[in-house]
Amino acid sequence: MKIYRYPIYGALATVSAYALDRFMNGEWTVVLLGLAVLINLIALAWKASKWRGYRPVRYGLVGAILVTLGKLSPGAGDLVPLGVLALIVISLWTAWPPKNSGEKPPCCQ
Repeated sequence: MKIYRYPIYGALATVSAYALDRFMNGEWTVVLLGLAVLINLIALAWKASKWRGYRPVRYGLVGAILVTLGKLSPGAGDLVPLGVLALIVISLWTAWPPKNSGEKPPCCQ
């Protein structure tokens, strides 16, 4: 059973940046969180056609939009943890091997 490790690295980067932003509350931590979310999206898209297709990338974009809206909107701070959680769940789902690991995914047949 082979686990796809790049989405896990992206999830770890996002969690680390979110924790840093939560505890330090600086302007540079917001930039770091944005870069970590971008790294997570790139990790989801890396070799996506060979693993699970591009559906996880679309779901990851929803999580990234939630993080962005939560950081930019003054009253929507509760969206940031929801977006980070969505990115973590999607990354773990993407890293987990598909049921039929020997066959091509439905998107590529």
